[in-house]
This record gives sequence, structure tokens and C-alpha cells, in this order.
Amino acid sequence: MAHPVAVTTPRARKTTTPRDSRCRGALLNAEGRARNIDALSLFMGNTARAHRYASEELREWWETHPRVTFAMFERQWADQRAWEMAG
Repeated sequence: MAHPVAVTTPRARKTTTPRDSRCRGALLNAEGRARNIDALSLFMGNTARAHRYASEELREWWETHPRVTFAMFERQWADQRAWEMAG
């Protein structure tokens, strides 16, 4: 199975969110850490893969804050930007 390419920009690495605080920085479970999975790839790959390697804290976060992939975020951002430009 091909794995998505992770975002590795310094800015992306330094960004923190309420999710990070809630998860105490533990985005990966033991299997994900053992396989050297990039935590950001959890937001780029498919849902089954994300849940397989996500920490318990991250899966709990997703129960109340649905998982948004980078593609979904970009689409939402572009739609918002288009709406702003039209107005």
C-alpha cells in the first residue's frame, strides 16, 4: 500500500492546535511510532490507516472534532476564499 507524502515544512511542524494540547503531543500509537509513521500523514491518508496508527487521545479527539484531511481543509479554504472574492 502506498503511503501519502507527509508535509515537512518548518511552518507545518511548528503549528500547534487545541488538538495537540488535548492529545498532549501523542498523535501516534505504539505501532505508529514503531513503524516511524509521520504523524501529519494521519491527516493525508485514508481513514482506516489514520485510525490504525492514531493514539487513543487522537481517536477520542476525532469523536468530538471530526477528522479533517488536508484535502478537505484546502477545499474549505478555497470555497471560503471564492466566497470572499465574490462579495
